[in-house]
Amino acid sequence: MREASRIRKERYANVFDKLQAIGSHIKDLNTFLARQGGRGRAIDINDIKKATIADIDKVLNDFSDIFSMVTGTFCRTTVKLIFQEGQTFYVYALSRDSQSTVTNAKTDKERYEQRRDKLEDNDDFLSIFDEKIDYFVENNLPARRDYHNTSF
Repeated sequence: MREASRIRKERYANVFDKLQAIGSHIKDLNTFLARQGGRGRAIDINDIKKATIADIDKVLNDFSDIFSMVTGTFCRTTVKLIFQEGQTFYVYALSRDSQSTVTNAKTDKERYEQRRDKLEDNDDFLSIFDEKIDYFVENNLPARRDYHNTSF
């Protein structure tokens, strides 16, 4: 019993280090973005996008680690964005934790280029877009009843 308690305390103690790292990444990103375009410097939007996504990736890695530590299972994290083209809205993966990126990078690019993920075909994102919910978390999507998603 005492050993289990010690292991649980160590697991949660490690979470605080990750939370501190997340705060540092966000602070660094805010500083970087605030300095763009200052003092007459030209803004290279592609450089800004790459740097911003790199910092978001770091935050997602830390969140993935936190969820994995707390649950004792492998957890993935992703930031997805909604964009409009004509009258149609689409969803795409802007950034993922490093493990998910290895698994999904090629597929994410193809899905984006082929416009395969319409907002209206994804119950989770449509609910957020329609402001029915603030965020979506589900631990077992295939088991969810009447769930529609373009990923499967």
